[in-house]
Amino acid sequence: MPALSRTESELFLAALGEPLNARRHELVLRFAQGNPLALGELFHAARTGATIEDSVVPITARLERAFASEVGALDPRARRLLLLAVAGVDISLAELMAAAATVGAGPGELGALEEHGLLTVSGGNLRFRHPLLRSTVYGRAALTERIAAHETLAAVVADPHRRAWHRAGAVLGWDDDIARELEEAARELARRGAPAEAAAALSRAAELTTGPRDRARRLVDAAEHARRAGLTDLVAELVGRARPLTDDPVVRLMLHTMRAGTAAFASATRPDLQPYADFARELAGRDAADFDENLLRLLWPMGPLVWLYGGDGPVVQQAVEHVLAIRTPRWSPWKWLLLAALDPPRFAERIVPRLDEMLALWESDPGALPVNFAHIVSAVQRVTRSVPLHEKIRDTLRAGGSGADQARHEVALATSRNVIGDPRGGLVAARVATRLSEALALPMQTAAGYAAEALAQAWLGDAAGSRAAFEASERTAPTAWPIVRANRHWAAGLLALSERRYREAWDHLGRTSVHATTYLWAIGDLTEAAVPAGETVAARAALADLHPDVLALDSPEVDATYERARALVD
Repeated sequence: MPALSRTESELFLAALGEPLNARRHELVLRFAQGNPLALGELFHAARTGATIEDSVVPITARLERAFASEVGALDPRARRLLLLAVAGVDISLAELMAAAATVGAGPGELGALEEHGLLTVSGGNLRFRHPLLRSTVYGRAALTERIAAHETLAAVVADPHRRAWHRAGAVLGWDDDIARELEEAARELARRGAPAEAAAALSRAAELTTGPRDRARRLVDAAEHARRAGLTDLVAELVGRARPLTDDPVVRLMLHTMRAGTAAFASATRPDLQPYADFARELAGRDAADFDENLLRLLWPMGPLVWLYGGDGPVVQQAVEHVLAIRTPRWSPWKWLLLAALDPPRFAERIVPRLDEMLALWESDPGALPVNFAHIVSAVQRVTRSVPLHEKIRDTLRAGGSGADQARHEVALATSRNVIGDPRGGLVAARVATRLSEALALPMQTAAGYAAEALAQAWLGDAAGSRAAFEASERTAPTAWPIVRANRHWAAGLLALSERRYREAWDHLGRTSVHATTYLWAIGDLTEAAVPAGETVAARAALADLHPDVLALDSPEVDATYERARALVD
């Protein structure tokens, strides 16, 4: 049967039952390559919980039988050559033939593989007839055959990082030397913008590591790379493997961050911030001479979580006081940016005068500041300045292959552009964020993208487009992060205001208060709805409540909005 087209494959999967999430759906399409048997088998494997990732493809008995007869017809030397080819992954033709010579195979056996239609050779490169052939051949080979293949490949592959992979494939027990080689390979993969491959290398390195502390550390690093790649299932697996290995408070906090961050992208449930407050208390008890900025950086994930969920509550206030008490030998941008993330009005005055200095520092060394630095610039109401910073960080993340982080910055960029009066730019960024988030199966982030799009469309006067994006956001995540719910209400309020449904506009715009920063941005629209809705007194009270924050932020952008709002109700 000829391969199905993309459209035919989509229809085939739709007829099989409830759809998979966007990422698994794409992986099934990619690995099946239009083969109806593969489409059906991979779909049902994914539905029953099997892992489907670039490096893990479930081969069912029916799929194995479909390829087995073709492989079984080969003579032993051709089968050995085929196993070398599939085990080599990115092997060049020259490397393959060098390996083949050591097992008694040569051009004749390569020609036999072509004649059987299993692979083709073009320009020194190999191309397999079907992506699942690799997994089938490798999975059917005996353990001793796989080990021998990797030993052979390790002897001929020149690249040290690929050689480390093959050395790892040829051992069954622990080997700290190979583990260190794989860790270095992971660093190189991360530099090349391949976080998923880096995670796989570190995961295998952990399996080869003798000491539980180093094993846990490598699993934590693997989980971080998996998070950047948007592999939420893999993050959960890696964290689960690492937790029993150590009681080290530093490693335990890192594991908590992985778990909390992954959960945040899948659910609107507020994460537990108490471990951060406890760790901040421990750091606050140290002398300035013992200050370690790397430990302070471990507290930073609180900032993005509070940005998404809001900063009210005793745990956040505990953390603020403990972080404030941490003694540092010099001014620490990590300390004061974290405090500004946790309580923007209170600490804006400590970072705003140093923004130029911090921007110059980030330009020279992006790792010297948190990746979410631009969010804090927005939180202290320097939104115009945050836009180019979001763009630069977004471009850096894109080049590094960090899809999940890029999607988050696209949403922030969309929101910032909407706030400064550039809804067309906001619409573009929101749609990029939505596509990325859907591809990575991140429902909360997808809902955030749609909410930002709804707001941009409302500003552009496209009522139908805004309503469609609003409904898509609610459909994707009915219970979303507070910042997402606030953007939805802002969009709905703007539409109602433009259509002179003033009471409805007042109700929606008032609900932006679920996220303090968004509420401040929307206050001008709220007061515009207040007068015709008969809520002038309530609007004056809302402005009075905000006045201390407006004064503390001392932002020209907020001052202009606030004064316009006061003029409407005075």
